[in-house]
Amino acid sequence: MYRFVILTFLLCVSISLGAFSPDVREIEVISHERVTTDKVSAFVESHLTRNQLETDSEGNAYVGFAGAEQGRRDTDVFYRYYSVKDGWGDVINLSDQPLLDRGPALWISPSGSVHYAWLSHNEESGEVSVQYRRSNNRGKSWSSPKTFKAGISVARYPKLAGDSKGNLFIYITNGEFASEERILLFRSEDDGLNWANIDVNLKTGKSGTSEDPQMALDTGGAYLIWLDSRAGARSVVFSRSEDHGKTWSTPRPLNDDTSRVQRAPQLAVIENTIFAFWTEDLGTKSVIFFDYSKDGGQGWNLDQPLYEDQVTSVTPLARQFDDTLWLVWSDYRDRIREKGERLLFNRFQSNSGWLATAGSVFSLTETRQNLVSYRGFDLSCWNSGLCMGVYSEKVPEQRARVMANLGGSQAGIFSQTMAVSTAKPGIDHVWPKLRRSGAEEALVVYNEVEAVLFLGQPQKWLGDLLMTRVRLAQTPKKDK
Repeated sequence: MYRFVILTFLLCVSISLGAFSPDVREIEVISHERVTTDKVSAFVESHLTRNQLETDSEGNAYVGFAGAEQGRRDTDVFYRYYSVKDGWGDVINLSDQPLLDRGPALWISPSGSVHYAWLSHNEESGEVSVQYRRSNNRGKSWSSPKTFKAGISVARYPKLAGDSKGNLFIYITNGEFASEERILLFRSEDDGLNWANIDVNLKTGKSGTSEDPQMALDTGGAYLIWLDSRAGARSVVFSRSEDHGKTWSTPRPLNDDTSRVQRAPQLAVIENTIFAFWTEDLGTKSVIFFDYSKDGGQGWNLDQPLYEDQVTSVTPLARQFDDTLWLVWSDYRDRIREKGERLLFNRFQSNSGWLATAGSVFSLTETRQNLVSYRGFDLSCWNSGLCMGVYSEKVPEQRARVMANLGGSQAGIFSQTMAVSTAKPGIDHVWPKLRRSGAEEALVVYNEVEAVLFLGQPQKWLGDLLMTRVRLAQTPKKDK
């Protein structure tokens, strides 16, 4: 067991003193766990094929990943369950077919059923499909695979979303030709037992592509945004459903200037307000825009810049915890004296608005040094108000390691960075996924990989999938 002291400065305004009061908390690394085995390796082809991690209210973990069994040439998707009481269960191959299977998606319903979807590729025919299986006993047994045809040629990765009423969605973009990529949406209203193919009103008669869909759900309905070139150069398009996904409204662009190219949409719902985010890269400058609707998506405000800087690209991630919405992003600077990435964030609370205006930013790391790159990042918050950020950091002449730090949701300060993965020669730790697993515990799952060369060229990354268990010390220390 390893112990690290983390200083987190919570914004505690004292009426009598009128000053800040620092809290000193400790993080304990409980253990480093191996998810894969000697017979099963995990792989990462790109950031799109990341591992999957979900937890339940008891702190149990559900892990999905793509990989390969020893002695087989095809790839498969795997599942493994971790019980707080009993430890790890068996590694289960869910795709035991002579196909290339990858891109897992995982969702745990409030009733406790486990839902797993992935992409299958038939190399001989060129056809791709989405496969789906469910379990009602945490993975001890599974339903037979359900196959959804997804076309030929363009292959993205499926996503899963669901609500507390048994409505479940699988969505993906694909098509016969790259110029005609479309959204495919499949819906179940009985927790995955039966499925229907849903038309999202995309038949406009215009040529172009639809890609990168993002969905959000609340008690009032279902919401979907995506990038669509038929509404302009490449616009961010929104559609809503008031009957839990059976029918959808006519898509409408959210970006006011439809002559420009947008990318990386994100969607979230907090306190009955729908937030949409997207980025616009202009070569020497990048902008994160946001828009919001307070009436279920019927009316929207003018889009507004949340962040703008002379950087070449921005990759955002929206994460929601209770009444707080976080937007975390990496940017890349390519200047003569300033190169590399930064991890920045902004935070919205329903009673106080945004933490920072478009002219200021907060850093998820303690450093903004040059020549740093990040191979994935994530964020999670506990009910106590403390939040934990994790990220894979690569600095010159060192391998990538998973780092973590703590911050308070009352103030925009993250401090005292530490490593939660163990450095090994020639090994990178990348694409961390973070989930809280109890009142003050958390799990970090990440890939341990090394480059495998084929004819002198990188083919794919192979290695283990690891999990680090961490918790906060029960009693905070106080500065005297």
